[in-house]
Amino acid sequence: QNDVEKVLEEIRHLLNAAKLTSDAKEELKAEFVTVEAQMKSPRPKHAIIRESLTSARHILEHAFGAVMAHAYFPLLVEFFKHH
Repeated sequence: QNDVEKVLEEIRHLLNAAKLTSDAKEELKAEFVTVEAQMKSPRPKHAIIRESLTSARHILEHAFGAVMAHAYFPLLVEFFKHH
């Protein structure tokens, strides 16, 4: 859960990044809201969290390129190694 919270903090930071297009920001925000809702649930669905984080990674890869996405999202990469 701490790893997911750290990733959410990174997403929150990126939502304010000037380099993201408005479409990318809206997509990223939707994934962020989905993960937040699951984290608040008494029975979070890990598959939904994983899919939303995967989608967020793809949005960032498209916006910044794969290298930049990994630079901005090292916690996300680490999260996927363990889940």
